[in-house]
Amino acid sequence: MEVSPDIIEKDFRNYLDKLSTPVVSVTDSQSLSTLVELIDKSCNASELNSFGVKGLHACLNAFVSVVCNTFSSTQDKHLKPQSRLSQITAAFRQLLEGNFRTLKKPADYAALLSISTAYLNEVLIKTTGFSTSHWIQQHLFLEAKRLLHHTELSSKEIAFELGFEDPAYFARLFKKVNGLTPMDFRKACHDLSG
Repeated sequence: MEVSPDIIEKDFRNYLDKLSTPVVSVTDSQSLSTLVELIDKSCNASELNSFGVKGLHACLNAFVSVVCNTFSSTQDKHLKPQSRLSQITAAFRQLLEGNFRTLKKPADYAALLSISTAYLNEVLIKTTGFSTSHWIQQHLFLEAKRLLHHTELSSKEIAFELGFEDPAYFARLFKKVNGLTPMDFRKACHDLSG
């Protein structure tokens, strides 16, 4: 499930950002399956008025609440919020959030953190399972998808907005990562919503 972080309540986002792993093993499957059904029904409704959107938002936050509750109650041995590795991971993610439009290279983030690029990559792989490049790319293309879905900006305008100097390169990379061109992605989103 992929959603814009903006619609998740800040307390949940802050908690999840401190965690070191993107994989969640949830034991409260009944609660989650009920919430997933509600979210699915809401998403598939032919017309979603303002009350439906609020209900969908509430279900999504309830889903995230169950996930956060599971994490906080189990406290997996790999999750050490105060460890040096976790601090570096959290600092990287915060830097990424604020700089992804202008900084595209792992070396840029490593320099800001005063560590080597190799060490940053090692830390992220150890704590999240993914490389620095993966995180940068995923963050960029999540924002690209958000802009394609929620604005009428052209692919070229989005490329420039995200700091790409060559819109054709942006379009090729978007297709490589997502399997669709930017405009095909927008069309698919609009076809799904109605």
